[in-house]
Amino acid sequence: MAGPVKTMAQGRSVDITVGDSILLQKCSDSVNGFLGIDMVTKTRWIDRGLTYDSITGEGFYYYFFNEGDFDSHRLPCEYSGKKFRVVGIQQIKKDTGDFRTILFGRINDNPLTVLWVEVDQAIALKELVF
Repeated sequence: MAGPVKTMAQGRSVDITVGDSILLQKCSDSVNGFLGIDMVTKTRWIDRGLTYDSITGEGFYYYFFNEGDFDSHRLPCEYSGKKFRVVGIQQIKKDTGDFRTILFGRINDNPLTVLWVEVDQAIALKELVF
């Protein structure tokens, strides 16, 4: 998806764009970590020469998740107060007609690790505050 995505956060409309830095707020569960945010690490990368548009984020999902092996877990609480950079946005139309918005973010400048942010859930849990 190219361009900003609008979402409701704390009762107001917010535009989120690829390249934005977002501050991680409070962790929802001291045992399980952030409940609306997963950390996904690509443990086996198959280089097929795929690219994505780093300015718009267009094609990021296919670029990162196309092939390979992954390790995924809830983002640990130690990341509270840290920033991540939005590298991709995916919107999926639900059966209800509403959209499910997922942000992909880089943290620690590791190209093999991305955050998978379920926007509505993370906002509802106050893991993200705008």
